[in-house]
Amino acid sequence: MNEAMIYSCVLAAWLGVWLWDRRRIRCDIARVVAREEDNRRLLEEFSRECEQTFLEFSKKLSRAPRLSFASSPPRLSSGEGAVTRPPASQRMKKDGPGKGPAKSVERIAEILELASAGLKASEIARSLAVPEGEVALILNLQRNRSGSTTLVTGAGSEPAAQR
Repeated sequence: MNEAMIYSCVLAAWLGVWLWDRRRIRCDIARVVAREEDNRRLLEEFSRECEQTFLEFSKKLSRAPRLSFASSPPRLSSGEGAVTRPPASQRMKKDGPGKGPAKSVERIAEILELASAGLKASEIARSLAVPEGEVALILNLQRNRSGSTTLVTGAGSEPAAQR
């Protein structure tokens, strides 16, 4: 093979690769353009929907009554479906403020009574349908008041190591 023929083959190969690459790039550009047109169409559609929603909301807002909170806050109606709650004085035990609801005081007394009878926190929790952590907390608070350093844990309900 002579030099001119080798040069012609290299040139033809390079030209083939260049044409193939150019065609691939044109296809990529066509895909990007098509995707951009789809995105533009979706964005225009979204923009129209937003504008319609804004107009509908503006119309409804203009028909809504104006509220003024300058003098006093609005009160909830006590009509059908309204939730009513008794005053705090009726919800609390008659012992006075700060004593907590009567049910809680009774529950604490039951927990302490069962604990003095020798039941574990887990057994007390099961028998009274109270969370075990709540029982352990009540027992630990009572032990702290009495000066004991033995802690009751929630899991297993055995006293923890002395601190």
